[in-house]
Amino acid sequence: AVLVVVFQPTYDYFLKKFKGRRRWSASVTTTIIGLVVMLPIGLVIGMAVVEGANVTKKLTPAYIKASFEDIREKLDLEMPHKNEFNVISATFDHLSDRALAERDPMAVTADVNVIKVNLQVIVENLTTENKATANAELDLFKTTLKDFNKEDQDHTETVVAASHAFHNFKTAILGGSTNAAILDFANPSDEKIAQFTDSLMSKDVRNQILSLGANTAAFAASLLGGMTIMLVGVYFFLIDGRGMVDSIIYLSPLRDDYENELITEFASLSRAVVVATLLSAVVQGILAGVGYWFAGLDSVFLLTIVSTLFALVPFIGTAIVWIPACAYLYLVQGEAVSAIVLATYCGTVVSMSDNFVKPLVLQKESNLHPLLALLSVIGGVEALGPIGILVGPMVVAFLQTLLKLLQRELNSFEQEERDGEEAATA
Repeated sequence: AVLVVVFQPTYDYFLKKFKGRRRWSASVTTTIIGLVVMLPIGLVIGMAVVEGANVTKKLTPAYIKASFEDIREKLDLEMPHKNEFNVISATFDHLSDRALAERDPMAVTADVNVIKVNLQVIVENLTTENKATANAELDLFKTTLKDFNKEDQDHTETVVAASHAFHNFKTAILGGSTNAAILDFANPSDEKIAQFTDSLMSKDVRNQILSLGANTAAFAASLLGGMTIMLVGVYFFLIDGRGMVDSIIYLSPLRDDYENELITEFASLSRAVVVATLLSAVVQGILAGVGYWFAGLDSVFLLTIVSTLFALVPFIGTAIVWIPACAYLYLVQGEAVSAIVLATYCGTVVSMSDNFVKPLVLQKESNLHPLLALLSVIGGVEALGPIGILVGPMVVAFLQTLLKLLQRELNSFEQEERDGEEAATA
């Protein structure tokens, strides 16, 4: 339906050329849509899917661990006593399970001994400054560990108290809550990295994407089937769309002249909004893609597609893609100059292109207020999914047109009342 609204002038042009032969005109228009619009989109999306499959292959614990190591080295975020802290944290997890569920005194004692051994290593290697800072927390932590020696006692509360004391001790050594949180994030254990990898992309999703990228023939067939259904729908909408609209007008209780005016204004405004939104997003995506390519980033097609999609969302835009890309260039690849140049280019050329493209396309047509545009996109996506990015603003534009007609009708009523009063006075 959106394509029919956008390409209606093309259909009208061929309708004149073919002297009113609707089927010929619809066939040519549909063919143009397929060749000029759908085919390039299909090819680009296909390449992006293949690149996406390659990216997912890299999302392994080893790759993520190496990335964290590069970030720590560049930003000097190495955590002191990392291994000992990780062992103690993991042991507390095991200790909690045993104390609460298994209630195995010997297992609890073994876990507590592991904690004490690693704590001793940390204490022996503390600097004088750290010893003074964390002295109170260290004493409290040692005290809570002694509580595990009490026999015939439920250690549930003891585990909680000892874990809390360990957290305070660790925070004091690492320089406060904020610094400790940063160091914790930059120094994940192998178990946390594995959990992060699983949460980032489940095995089912990973297998589906890898299968989609590997089975190119199946993906091409699926894409071709979807395009065929869409183009067949476009063809019949072009031929019978006027009849469908006439049926709606006949069934509607509104006056025909109001309905025709409403349909005309809605079609004009919708076409302007759709074309302006899509063209602006495509221009921003292409410009961002050029920047990614010159910066030497991998998966340029994938980044370009994602940038184009997010360019449709007001106030968010391509920044949600190029900011992490710049951070990746700087932190992982060590390309500081490329990161700065890409950030400057995207923050100026790419972001500002929207302010030139939309006014050029819309010209004298009404434009939605930025707040309405944001709410219409969010509401459209929540109600209809991805297609809501287009349908949401169109619905709001339709409401805006209805309100204009209502205002015009109310003004005519007021004018008639004034004329009546003047006539009565005369």
